[in-house]
Amino acid sequence: MAKAARPAWCFGALSAAAVLVICASAVGAEQAYYTPVRADEVLERLPRSMTDTDGALIKRLHQQLDASPEDVSLAVSLATLYIEKGRTQSDPRYFGYAQAALAPWWQAVAPPVPVRVARAEIAQWQHAFDQAIADLLAVVRKDSRNARAWLLLANTYLVQGRTHKAAAACSALAKTANQSIASLCYAGVMNRTGRAAQSYALLQVEQRQFQSGALLQWLLTTQAEAALMQGHAAQAERAFARAMTTPRRDPYLLAAYADFLLDEQRYAEVLALLRREDSDQSLLLRSAIAAKKLGDESRARKYREQLRAYFSAERSRGGQPHNREAALFELELEGDGEQALRLARANWDLQREPIDARILLRAARARGDADTVAAVGHWLAARGMQDVRLSRLLEGAGLETVR
Repeated sequence: MAKAARPAWCFGALSAAAVLVICASAVGAEQAYYTPVRADEVLERLPRSMTDTDGALIKRLHQQLDASPEDVSLAVSLATLYIEKGRTQSDPRYFGYAQAALAPWWQAVAPPVPVRVARAEIAQWQHAFDQAIADLLAVVRKDSRNARAWLLLANTYLVQGRTHKAAAACSALAKTANQSIASLCYAGVMNRTGRAAQSYALLQVEQRQFQSGALLQWLLTTQAEAALMQGHAAQAERAFARAMTTPRRDPYLLAAYADFLLDEQRYAEVLALLRREDSDQSLLLRSAIAAKKLGDESRARKYREQLRAYFSAERSRGGQPHNREAALFELELEGDGEQALRLARANWDLQREPIDARILLRAARARGDADTVAAVGHWLAARGMQDVRLSRLLEGAGLETVR
């Protein structure tokens, strides 16, 4: 019997075996089980990336690991490849495959350092941030020159809004990594602490160090965010457009660019940008918002029903949709302000990036919750955050915290 598949955002605190069984493309909760009627029936088509040149490397690593199941180096190499593919494809199955590759050490209290780093990456993707931080701190205590661990630690702290700790991790990274990579790390912190102009200028200088690839894409996305914080839409668009020329698919970049286009009321361009991204729940949400804004009721209804099916499937299995996307769904598509505010608060408890502040402020203003607006404003002010988009949301609340 074939079990119903799980959507791309489903990955939670599940065993590797469970993830391998249930993480696939989404179906409605009422379609919990399906029995093939023929032995040759196609149950699902794997993403193209499963059949590209990486497929040969994956197959070879699997064969080698089968022959030497206790080889840490082989297991970590395979897990790392799966983690990267999971990120670029927004496909949780790859994270399940990565966890399976690390199975002999997964529950160990003190696994080898490379395993611990990979385990932290998977935990971070699951939004188990405290778990990821615990593993990464253990790594850097043992190996203070582990650049990957310091970079992951800085990013995790930044997602949580712990900018001082993120800055400290970037400082440690600077002692062991390429200086340009350390500058990228610092730029992210600068964006969140009132120094977006300096961040933009720093990244402009650093561009010459990266001609292509993931690092250039990261740099340009960070630079676009710095420009947006200052209200410089044209500069942001140039950075986004150049980042999009990099062949590597980056879900974070796609979402950030789509949000920019939504802010600019360029809804048709959002749909064009995300026309092949309906398997990614976060990106499908943005397509649904754009379709609604355009008055394309047929398309908006289709996307909204698809999102409801994703959420229903997740809840039926004991999980919960990501609160950030769930809050935005309620706010923009369902019109349930009370539910949107509840979800936005829950999301804020877990992560505090600028987009999380924007969603919470919008939900709070929609419900007339001045106390929440004030609390978020004071939190931003304490970190020196300066972002014109947040400033607009704080107008009228008697606050001048992020101007």
